[in-house]
Amino acid sequence: MNRAKCIAYSISDGWRGIFHNLMMSLISYSMLVGSLLVVGSLVMLVLNIDSIIEGVGDRNEILIYVSEDATDPELETVASAAARITHVESCVFVSRESALESMKEELSDYPSILEGMEEDNPLRDSFRIRVDDPENAEAVEKALSGIPKVEKVQARADVIESFLKTRSAVNLISIGLMVLLGVISFFIIMNTIRISAYTRREEIGIMRMVGAEKSMIRLSFVTEAVIITLAGSLTAYFLTMLLYNELLAKTLENTGLLSVVPFADNAFAMLAAFVAVSLVIGIAGSLFSINRYLRV
Repeated sequence: MNRAKCIAYSISDGWRGIFHNLMMSLISYSMLVGSLLVVGSLVMLVLNIDSIIEGVGDRNEILIYVSEDATDPELETVASAAARITHVESCVFVSRESALESMKEELSDYPSILEGMEEDNPLRDSFRIRVDDPENAEAVEKALSGIPKVEKVQARADVIESFLKTRSAVNLISIGLMVLLGVISFFIIMNTIRISAYTRREEIGIMRMVGAEKSMIRLSFVTEAVIITLAGSLTAYFLTMLLYNELLAKTLENTGLLSVVPFADNAFAMLAAFVAVSLVIGIAGSLFSINRYLRV
């Protein structure tokens, strides 16, 4: 049998095996879809957390807000005092008007949020303080708090650190679930192919006795597993895209507080990962299952 006929036969026989063992095939398919959907959703969550961290700003930066009644000479005094603090690399003044303009640019898609703020600007004059190392931020923060006319000190490192902890937790959960669900999917696929091979063991024996090559028989069962896992990975991919775009992304966008990471930016990478993982599970599981039935 030439290669083209062998491949055609394997595909045909793979589909026959799926329908012959339909219940287990559906269980394998559903388990893989669910596993990839959970992992894919967590991956998109991590990407959005990374986006938040990037949007918050530099970890080396501290913001200080001055009193509303601070005069120009007092602002100059604050700037001089801040610049003299050890570990401070730079000190940049940001007027309340500049801060409002920056906010307008960031929230240009949600103009209603800033409605009326031009007439009554609630923002304060501030300074952006850059520290030489995030580890020195706490000491600099304490020193800045003691400067007259400084009413609030906000270290972005603290905000980012909380998001970093959240990301680490989500990463650990993602990895744990990926391993757990991957192992479960592997064994379900393996059992699916094992049952399929068992119900067709007499057919396999006859094929071996008439000279059929082990590789051709093995390819039929591998093809069966590949069809199941490939279908599962594609379904999981489109469901992940649908749920993300229609639920999570829209919910976050409606708050106006977060620039959501577009699914399209990571679409190809996620599709490739889904297909690769599912193929590894399908091929490995089928090979583990079929070998015992080829010892004739």
